[in-house]
Amino acid sequence: MDAPKPASQAVPTPDHRATILFLPYLGFTLPVGDGWAGYKASPRFGAMLGWHATDRLSLNGECDVDYVRSYLRGPPPYEDTPRGNFWSGFWNPPRHYIDLTLSPLVSLRAGQVRLGPKIGWFTSKGSDDWGPATGSGLLFGFNVGLFLPYRSVSVGGLLTGSFRVFTSTNQPSGAHHTMGLFAAALL
Repeated sequence: MDAPKPASQAVPTPDHRATILFLPYLGFTLPVGDGWAGYKASPRFGAMLGWHATDRLSLNGECDVDYVRSYLRGPPPYEDTPRGNFWSGFWNPPRHYIDLTLSPLVSLRAGQVRLGPKIGWFTSKGSDDWGPATGSGLLFGFNVGLFLPYRSVSVGGLLTGSFRVFTSTNQPSGAHHTMGLFAAALL
């Protein structure tokens, strides 16, 4: 006589295969804080590159460039003189920031929602009418994304926050934080 079979048998789960994550994005940032007096929304682009360590966790490096555009000119107190049209400010911004961060992401809801912290280093360079403005330091922040599958990729939006702490600078003092909104493709 055969032994009775259990009502439900456990189905073995497939082993996780590490895959590469590539997430390019393009959008704009909004300046936040007193250090950005006289600056306006600016174009920003970048990408994350990493791998899925598990089904829900990806370990990524992130690099992006933030072109900072200004309404104003001159040393503080600022003169109310326009900086030029959009395209002249885009190709020759008064400042730019380059951020290099470690940006792990956790996937929720079958990969449609991704969120995680970012920590790393930034450098800034530019020139205002009162002279060169350079600096570097630590960057802390977050990424939150919503993605929907479309053919072989996922497309969506990415909300990011960057909080910069200068360790060396010759720029006017103040906090240089940004909030960004980007169109992104998850490849």
